Amino acid sequence: MGQESKEIRELRKKATDNPTQENKEALANALFEAMNISLPHTLTLKEPFEYGSKHYTEIVFHHPIKAHMVGHLSLDMGGVNGLTFQQLFPVIEKMTGEFTEVIEELGFEDMVSCVEVASYFLAGGQKTGAKQ
Repeated sequence: MGQESKEIRELRKKATDNPTQENKEALANALFEAMNISLPHTLTLKEPFEYGSKHYTEIVFHHPIKAHMVGHLSLDMGGVNGLTFQQLFPVIEKMTGEFTEVIEELGFEDMVSCVEVASYFLAGGQKTGAKQ
């Protein structure tokens, strides 16, 4: 699990001792913020696959989120939590430069990881993905 901050350890204990929705969300938000992702970001696939003549063992997020990538998303959806996987496919495709068909071949765990990376930038993580 690596070295956790004191804040995360305290939130984890609180969520374990008193597993209310509020405590679980506070822990999830702290863990999410602690991801500290920058671009390019390589995601090693848990379920490698073949598409066409290419063998995929990783997906690389190269491109920061731009307005044209999120124009299809509704502003009143309640933030990232209100989005579906399908709505994030175009964002993931543009961030990775992969075709729809490739993204649709990802295993479930790998798709969840891709959604987490895209959501990080949508939710006000490092906004552009540019290295600081």
